[in-house]
Amino acid sequence: MNRDVQSVLASYPPDCRAESCLSLGSAGGFSGAAIWKLRCARGSLALRRWPPEHPSPPRLSWIHSVAAHAAAHGFDLLPQPITTTDGQTFVHHAGRLWELTPWLPGQADYHQRPSNQRLDNAMLALARLHRAVESFEHVDTHLGPSPGAIDRRIRIAKLLAGELTELSAALEARPVPPEIADIGRRWIAAFPLAATVAAPLLDDAAGFRVAQQPCLRDVWSDHVLFTGDEVTGIVDLGAMRVESVATDVARLLGSMVGSMVGSLVGDDAALWQTGLASYTSLRPLDERELHLAFALDLGNVVLSGTLWLRWLLVDGRQFDDIAAIINRLRNGLQRLETLARRGTKATFE
Repeated sequence: MNRDVQSVLASYPPDCRAESCLSLGSAGGFSGAAIWKLRCARGSLALRRWPPEHPSPPRLSWIHSVAAHAAAHGFDLLPQPITTTDGQTFVHHAGRLWELTPWLPGQADYHQRPSNQRLDNAMLALARLHRAVESFEHVDTHLGPSPGAIDRRIRIAKLLAGELTELSAALEARPVPPEIADIGRRWIAAFPLAATVAAPLLDDAAGFRVAQQPCLRDVWSDHVLFTGDEVTGIVDLGAMRVESVATDVARLLGSMVGSMVGSLVGDDAALWQTGLASYTSLRPLDERELHLAFALDLGNVVLSGTLWLRWLLVDGRQFDDIAAIINRLRNGLQRLETLARRGTKATFE
């Protein structure tokens, strides 16, 4: 067993000491975390080592407080940290933060077995979570602009002002797999036209005053666990911040059924409406929140590939499963290029 794992587990009660330990690497994720599955007297547990960049100790404490609040209000699908012998919810060891939680059942296999029932249940679970944490006491529940809309608009502006040229130069200078080189060149070529579609909507949406509360912000299909058609877990909470619920709606629906822009990029608009109907049966969205979700989804389509290209070409980040990244980039490129061919401002309806 890894010595660091042994050292971390020494901070927990005896029934959390591992009888067996299986290293899962990143477990298919891209956050930079490492995961171990443990078999202990307490049951199957998940040990997570967070990446050095994030979250900070105060941020992780806040995330754990939100998760505990959700559980106290009836939402039991988030991993709940096990406390150490001195009452902490994580361990600081070897320059990293570590957390231990029960192993949640299920598989992140929506795209292997997609169905309307699974889509409905995922969106219902998201709405239940949002309802459970909307009363979290440590958040100023004011109306205000979506940080995500503002951030996406700024990122588009910076790319058009020179960062896209930087990415293009890095693409030519850095050795990368040929598939990434091809996707990168096509993404950079399509970006300016696609940005002209997304930017005006984000400009409008960034001015909306909408409800703010804890949101996952990176909830996508591979973070939702299913047992049969039932959702049995939502994992990887590291991106949680105060935001509009529209951010999570756009992120999860976009990852499950494609972009909200429907006919703009050839996705199934009926499936999007199915997912929205399930979500809004528990947590209604007003007109501003619907418009915001539309704009955020367009921003995700335009920006997702540039973030991956920066990580790979400029920051030099390493990932375990480059084939999975290529697949995500290829899927995103199809929507981006269709959006770029449209070349005119989208309209929220």
